[in-house]
Parts: sequence; structure tokens; C-alpha cells
Amino acid sequence: MNTQENPQPKKESPQIESSKVFYINSWGSCSRSYLEILYPKKVSYNQLLTLSNKTRTLEDEIAKYEIQYYDSRKNLHREIRIYPKTPLLVHKWGQGSCNPNSAFNEVWLLVPNGEPQQLEFKDEVREREDDKYAIKEIVRYVEYDGKKFEVSTEVLEKQVIETKLEVIITAKKDKVIVGGDTYNIRDLLKSLKFRWNGAQKIWERQGSDYDDVQLKLEEKGIKVTIKDEVGEQ
Repeated sequence: MNTQENPQPKKESPQIESSKVFYINSWGSCSRSYLEILYPKKVSYNQLLTLSNKTRTLEDEIAKYEIQYYDSRKNLHREIRIYPKTPLLVHKWGQGSCNPNSAFNEVWLLVPNGEPQQLEFKDEVREREDDKYAIKEIVRYVEYDGKKFEVSTEVLEKQVIETKLEVIITAKKDKVIVGGDTYNIRDLLKSLKFRWNGAQKIWERQGSDYDDVQLKLEEKGIKVTIKDEVGEQ
């Protein structure tokens, strides 16, 4: 008599619904939402519309997309369901109304056979230089697979680096002209009796003496170039 028990069939793991629906709306001038894929490659919602040629479905190497249109003459209302073939980071942001408190900003992790997961934001203060400015900003990002993905920045401080400014002083017979990087020294020029000439985009004052303005600018470390047309005559 064969006492060996019949092997029980293995139970297959249930398939988890891994897709997620995102709503893309534009109502009037205030209510707007935007969507992009951050990882594994950058894909904007507008790119998907272009690629799909406004068909209902689209598929590429990272996901399948189902797009539904409910647009009216004045409003845009669409939904896009994303089925991931590989782990995806999907960024959605916007504002629900004219109220600033209705703003939203989300990053979702979608994985095959896994439930969608909203990732937590982290903030980092960063200092950098941009042309003639020193900028201090907060960078908002999420982390995935050991990498940082930035989603927004907010400038905290922006200060001019005066040693990077270049100003040209031109002395004529009857007036002194100051040009170049003058935007951030306009209060100083006003205090020295210069007036803004909007047509020529220069600062000018009567007379030919420029020693005072040259001294004030050089004290700040600003590079000054002198064009003394009076002495050339």
C-alpha cells in the first residue's frame, strides 16, 4: 500500500493591483495640475500626449498608460492610469484653487505587482553662486535607490556679489555717465545725484568730475573702468 501523500499544489501569490490613476485638471486661471515621471527617465505629461497622438493608450519600455479625456470648451479634465513595468517615480503637483493653501506636491513610487506608495519629502539647504549672485535656497527632494530626486526649490536669500560687478564711468565735457552692472548700486548712484536715463539705460549727472563715484564703487570692490573723454579732447 502506497502511504505517500499526494503533494499539494502550490498556491500562486495573488497579483497586486500596481497601477494608479492621476487626475490632470485645469479649471479657469487658478486650478491646475501637472504630472511627470522622474525615474527611470524624465517623461512629462505633455510628452505622453504627443507620443500617443491623443489615443486612449500608450505603451513604452517602462509603463503602459491609459488616458481618458473629459475636456470641455473652458476646462481640461483628464485621467491617466499608469501600469509600471519597472519601478517608477511619478511627480504630481499643482494648485486646487486660487487659495495658496490648496497647493499640492506629491511623489509616488509605482512598482510591478506592488501597491503605490507616496514618498516622504526631505529638505536640504544649499548655497550656490549664479552669475553675480550668492543664493541660499531650500531644495525639496525624495530619495530612492540611493539617489536624490529634486522636485522643487525655494530661494531664501539672494545677494549680489559686488566684487563680480563691472561698472563703466564715462566722463564727458558736461556730464558723467555710469553704465554696466548698475542695478544693484542704484541707491548709491541716486545718493550721488545721478539720474536714470531710461531711453539710453544709463545713469548720468551734470559736470565732469567722477572721483567721488569712482571712490565709492572701488571701496565696495567693484571693478571700475574709466573712459575720460574730457582729457582726450
